[in-house]
Amino acid sequence: MPGRPMPSWAASSVPKPSPFGAVEAAMPLPSEMTAAVLHAPGDLRVERVPVPEPAEGQVLIRVGACGVCGSDVPRVMTKGTYSFPLIPGHEFAGTIAAVGPRVRGWREGDRVAVFPLIPCNRCEPCAMRWYEMCESYDYLGSRCNGAFAEYVAAPAWNLLKLPKGVSLECAAMTEPAAVARHGLERVGVVPEDTVAIFGAGPIGIMLAQWAAAMGASPVFLTDVRTDKIDAARRATTATCLDAIQADVIAEIRRLTEGAGVDL
Repeated sequence: MPGRPMPSWAASSVPKPSPFGAVEAAMPLPSEMTAAVLHAPGDLRVERVPVPEPAEGQVLIRVGACGVCGSDVPRVMTKGTYSFPLIPGHEFAGTIAAVGPRVRGWREGDRVAVFPLIPCNRCEPCAMRWYEMCESYDYLGSRCNGAFAEYVAAPAWNLLKLPKGVSLECAAMTEPAAVARHGLERVGVVPEDTVAIFGAGPIGIMLAQWAAAMGASPVFLTDVRTDKIDAARRATTATCLDAIQADVIAEIRRLTEGAGVDL
């Protein structure tokens, strides 16, 4: 799917139709910020660039935490983004620093996580709320400027307000956590299901955490890397199996008395 032309630094996210009315916030902001800017595959530069101004329907977010997704590594090092220069980064959370025109319900100081896919809200898939199938979408960090920066402009439609007690570091993982949850909901995990997860990367660990929270038991998590198995043991209650050291299929059958798993 072809990307859209690169927006200017002053309006680094393409504004979208918004149902919100008018509220404007005025606060002193720096004119420049530090950002990691991708100029070509393998050419990521830390630079001073203008702070974006929130366009209609947008807010300006002061980035508090941003993850490095597994997709960011090839995007930065080999594959590139849809246009250059562009600021990568799509797993993030922060604090609203300014509110653009025609935005209602948000104010400076609100702590938010951000859904990085920006749907057009005009096509048939969007009407069905199948936003991942949008025919003309933008995406923070690959099609328009993302959060490897001090500030990022994003549509108010894409915001999720954070509950008290949730840190920005944890909230930055909202997008991958939602990916894992969505997968389990699609396959229909129910309490007492037995679940096996192959791959103990961040999504695999989140799958194990969600599966346990949804009542699955036992949950098995396997990988070929010892460091990932060790991390999974620290982060989950799953039975973690090293696929190099054991035949995990046979081990799962043994541990389930021959029953195997439901999913």
